[in-house]
Amino acid sequence: MTTRPLSVAIGGLISLAAVMGIGRFVYTPILPYMVDALSLTKSDAGLIAAANYLGYLLGALAGATGLVGGNRRHWMLWGIAVSAATTAAMAATTSPYLFMALRFTGGLASALFMVFGSALVFDRLAAARRSDLSYVFFGGVGTGIAGSAA
Repeated sequence: MTTRPLSVAIGGLISLAAVMGIGRFVYTPILPYMVDALSLTKSDAGLIAAANYLGYLLGALAGATGLVGGNRRHWMLWGIAVSAATTAAMAATTSPYLFMALRFTGGLASALFMVFGSALVFDRLAAARRSDLSYVFFGGVGTGIAGSAA
């Protein structure tokens, strides 16, 4: 565990870029290709996206209300791993129903990462009296979105 605040902030940025940028937002630029290649309907595409939003909402509520408790580091790492796994698994199916399940689970994972990862990073920055570096962490969202659009 590092106590160097800038390293904590940059590590958070990279993690957030992966989870939010790739896990949540990579779907948008690839959606037209998925619709064409897999003959998805607009309704299918909308339901797949809605499943992700629902997972994110429920994950955020579960994390913020204490329904999901325990070690923040555990949930942060779980969020990263599950987000990566569900994103990769999208390539292994053509079923809209499996896409919905994967996107729901990915949304849940990214929300739990956001709740617990933010708390972990902010606590470490505050302990080092460098809360001013919290903007670096949130730069991960934009970095990830930009990276997923490339």
